[in-house]
Amino acid sequence: MAGAVLCFYIARYLGRDTVVKFTSVKALKSVDDFFEHYGKYAILIARLLPFISFDIVSYAAGLTAMGFWPFFIATGVGQLPSTIVYSYIGGMLTGSIRTMVFGLLMLFALSALLVLLKNVWKDKKLKEGNKFVEEI
Repeated sequence: MAGAVLCFYIARYLGRDTVVKFTSVKALKSVDDFFEHYGKYAILIARLLPFISFDIVSYAAGLTAMGFWPFFIATGVGQLPSTIVYSYIGGMLTGSIRTMVFGLLMLFALSALLVLLKNVWKDKKLKEGNKFVEEI
């Protein structure tokens, strides 16, 4: 958790100005809007997936307008399952059981990803509906 917080704040205070120089303001605003609405879910999902770099997620979150506490809570909750598995059960697991636990964690992560995608799609459709109503 300390490493995640450190990476978040390094990116927040040193990286955002550099990113602004290399991207358009509109693109950064779009990413900020996404992380403002879905950032905690995206962080949670990224923390559940063992093949996504822990530091890259922390740096990326620090570059956005995402608040610290949603980042911190999503990181803690997302790391909890793997911490428990790796710390207490990991040494005792053998081949097929380890595969089963990994599969269950992947199923949980993919389920969370589907919920996020459903919410993004629903919000997009809602915005499109509102634009249609405004045009009328």
